[in-house]
Amino acid sequence: MDWNIAKKMVIFILIVLNAVLFFFNYKGNQDYKISQAREKAVIDVLSDRNIYIYTELEYDYSPMRKINISPIYLTRDDIVNTFFKDEDAKISIEFGNNIIKSDTKTVTYKDNNLQVIYNQYDDVIKDFDYEKAEKISKDMLLKIEGNNNKYSILDVIELDYGYTFIYCEKYKGNYIYPSRYEITVNNKGVESIIAMYCNIEGYIDEKSEIYGVDEALFTFSDYIINSATVDKIEMVYDYQSKDKDGVDISSKIVPYYFIYVMEEEKPYMVNAYTNKIR
Repeated sequence: MDWNIAKKMVIFILIVLNAVLFFFNYKGNQDYKISQAREKAVIDVLSDRNIYIYTELEYDYSPMRKINISPIYLTRDDIVNTFFKDEDAKISIEFGNNIIKSDTKTVTYKDNNLQVIYNQYDDVIKDFDYEKAEKISKDMLLKIEGNNNKYSILDVIELDYGYTFIYCEKYKGNYIYPSRYEITVNNKGVESIIAMYCNIEGYIDEKSEIYGVDEALFTFSDYIINSATVDKIEMVYDYQSKDKDGVDISSKIVPYYFIYVMEEEKPYMVNAYTNKIR
């Protein structure tokens, strides 16, 4: 047998096999991509309902897994070491909440939830603007979390007197809403902090199909009454029930489309598994 011919035949078969595998892999990936036709259709239909889209749509809606989390319970030592170093502080309990207070701030905490209110004085930051506010919020987060900071900005709410920066922990590229800081900054510095803490234990269960962002937008359009302008959409993990704040056992969180509307502070949340809004 001519080994040169045999070698060429083997190479040819491998090339064909790779081409076939590439085709089916590409086709499989395309099954979870929103086509330009679907994108145009949702934009056209929503505009007829006075809902306007001014953001890129998330094209990939490949199956996703749930994530298991558990609460990180806060202790008095945690609070004192983080917020009251070298300060005299008074400790009390009111309505089941633990309160630690000094001349500069008041911290209220329970389970894995925390709120800090700062005593602000008359000193005003010169030429206060968004950039300075963002830097102040980042410096505060660095002060609390240190160099191991795992948080990224999910959203910024513009207020009459300043900004609220919402930072979420990210797990393998996904925003985790139950692990976040909401830092409000005005022209006197940090006004307040709201925080929730959880331990991210990892993915759980098998991957499940999710709805595309176009279908989530149709659900959103059926829910709202007035006209709206959507300026951002993010995929974010959160609890399946909106009633959950702190938890005392491990909890599964699921992917949501967070749909942000201009002139509104809070996003509309559409469960990516069920396509139901909350």
